Amino acid sequence: MATVKGDPMEELKMMQEQMDRLLERTRDQAIDSPADESGWKPPVDIFEEPERLVVLMDVPGLAEDALEIELDGSCLRVRGERVPAQGGAERTFHRVERSCGTFQRVFALPAMVDRDRIEAACERGVLFITLPKLVEEM
Repeated sequence: MATVKGDPMEELKMMQEQMDRLLERTRDQAIDSPADESGWKPPVDIFEEPERLVVLMDVPGLAEDALEIELDGSCLRVRGERVPAQGGAERTFHRVERSCGTFQRVFALPAMVDRDRIEAACERGVLFITLPKLVEEM
């Protein structure tokens, strides 16, 4: 008869944690996928301050009017498109590394966000989205 070493419940717990991480990654990819298959997904930082949440998104080369920001239920959706540099008879590309195409990022908004006071601005290739927290009434 084989003997089992270790705690089988601990192994089940580890397996559950691995499955949770896998499902979380799959959900994020489904919700946060590009609008097309261009593969461009601007990097984002999200942080919290005492009175607000802030989303910083790198969108170099995009004008503010090339970005679409909307509330969709309990989600904040940011869409945009960066068009590739145009070639021509006189231009031959030797390297193309900058990602182009359409993108879409979707973020779930926590209940604490005051949806009526959300602000956005684009400065030096960085989109700043400010999500003020609801003011608690005493």
